[in-house]
Amino acid sequence: MLTALTPVMIDPSYMIALLLVAFHASNRFNTPRIVRSQTSRVQFWLSGGAHVVSSIGVFMLLAWAVRHNSSLVGAMRRKARRTSPIWTLRWSPR
Repeated sequence: MLTALTPVMIDPSYMIALLLVAFHASNRFNTPRIVRSQTSRVQFWLSGGAHVVSSIGVFMLLAWAVRHNSSLVGAMRRKARRTSPIWTLRWSPR
């Protein structure tokens, strides 16, 4: 049973991925730069923090779902293959 004092083993690659998601979300939040004449500095930083936290939450949810249901990866690949424009091209030899 997991309690507050039970040590939890976390894979280092998972921590690196979390840091990369946080870094990407923080850089992505302010692009493209817009005129923020009606936004205070506190509102801007709070919404940026919320964006980073929600991005990490989505990553954690997807990581948990894939870890507990590995067939989900195959379903995502099939979906990407059907919707990706590169798979719909017909290459004909000349």
